[in-house]
Amino acid sequence: MRFPRKDSTEVLTEALSDIERLEQTIAELLTIARTATRSASELQLGDVFGTTTSDWRNRFAAAGRNLVVSDTRFTPTVVGTDSVLRHAIDVLLDNALVHGAGDVHLSHLVTSDHVTASVADHGPGFTHNPNQTTPGRLREHGFGLPLATRLIESLPGRLVIRSAAEHPRVDIVLRRSDPA
Repeated sequence: MRFPRKDSTEVLTEALSDIERLEQTIAELLTIARTATRSASELQLGDVFGTTTSDWRNRFAAAGRNLVVSDTRFTPTVVGTDSVLRHAIDVLLDNALVHGAGDVHLSHLVTSDHVTASVADHGPGFTHNPNQTTPGRLREHGFGLPLATRLIESLPGRLVIRSAAEHPRVDIVLRRSDPA
């Protein structure tokens, strides 16, 4: 996004859209937090990636960066909840946009029992603070990593910092609904 911009109507429209999206996110996160048990169901990773792409592509473009998303057409279903997984990926993409560099890759890997969604960028990696049990820029710049971790663990799944050095990668490992 370039500033100052001459068309204040466009800026206002974008701001209202951002506020509406933020209100929806807060409402969904509060619903997730208040629900003692979540009924996990079969989830199409492609649907989540599709929504994520439409939500984030313009933000990356405005920052002069690309969001590269892998093709998920033939990806098996996973056990989970759409909104929970979407919010966890949102946390990771926001972190990559704010603290990373270069293109950001949202990809996946399929094994016989799991599907792993990965967020990677070309940034400097995670810094290490000796007072933290969890290394990473996500935690030191807020509560993103703990939030994403709790969301993923509720699916059930696990969040793994696969690479904390230069060109960091964070994986979300989900159980396939139909193990091969």
